[in-house]
Amino acid sequence: MNSTKKHWFGATLLIIPAVWFCLPPVPMAAQQRDDAIGAKPQPADVEEFMARKLKSAQRALDAVMTGEFDVVREQAVEMMDLSRHAAWKQLASPTYIQDTADFVASAEFLSRMAESQDAMGVAMGYSKVVQSCANCHQHVRAPRVAMMVPECLTEKHLLASAEH
Repeated sequence: MNSTKKHWFGATLLIIPAVWFCLPPVPMAAQQRDDAIGAKPQPADVEEFMARKLKSAQRALDAVMTGEFDVVREQAVEMMDLSRHAAWKQLASPTYIQDTADFVASAEFLSRMAESQDAMGVAMGYSKVVQSCANCHQHVRAPRVAMMVPECLTEKHLLASAEH
């Protein structure tokens, strides 16, 4: 490597951290909000949406109990369609996205078992759907853990070191 390239490489290694430290800090509340929820939907929309989801799950349970495989399959498809609803997507976070994938996989399994008219498979599929709902609701209710920021990166410390 020639001396000019070494100089630029060395300067780059020094400049990148300096620029990073000069950027204005993102308030912790904003970081937590952005990480926790995408664009928060209106509470009335969420209520209406969750009521539709619950009604579909209840219809599926009724059909599981009576052996109406075609109705089970219809309700499984309805639940998968609901997972693509705008209100659902507005709640996106990394955990919520995984919970959605688990929900859709369990609803797909339920649909396949209903299509094959496998009574035990349908019961297991419905159980998986309920478990995925319970997991998601547990994650939604869980308290958020505050992100720890090293003392050297706090605004107070950075301002104090800039004055010296």
